[in-house]
Amino acid sequence: MNLKKNIFSIVLIAVGGIVCLFHLGVKAKNMIFMAGAEETTGYVVDLQTRETHTKGTRNSFTTKSHVISVEYTVDDQVYTRVFNSGSFGISEGRRVTVYYKEKNPSKAVADIEMEKELDFVYPVMLGVGILFLFADKKEED
Repeated sequence: MNLKKNIFSIVLIAVGGIVCLFHLGVKAKNMIFMAGAEETTGYVVDLQTRETHTKGTRNSFTTKSHVISVEYTVDDQVYTRVFNSGSFGISEGRRVTVYYKEKNPSKAVADIEMEKELDFVYPVMLGVGILFLFADKKEED
């Protein structure tokens, strides 16, 4: 049994699995919220791109994410909500569907949030971790 390989596999499974579960949980929470919510039209009024630079031992990576301000009106009152999105097809003035609760219109979910895709790295980490773990178990037999 290769202890280092097992620890590496477990770390990959844990990180990849946690991020995947978190992402699926957020999507499920938003879908449940949307199912019982009122609907209105909003517009993207501000769009900012954030870049995160990560330096590795061999390579450095740049990750881009969007911070989107959406303005929408409920009962003649204007609300602005800020959303984080990984979507790249968004521009100022874009029309979006906003879902809100009648009792608290400031709490809202927009359809652009459902466009977020899970970064491919985390499912790959989960899969590679599982493969390494099973490959190591098979070598023991």
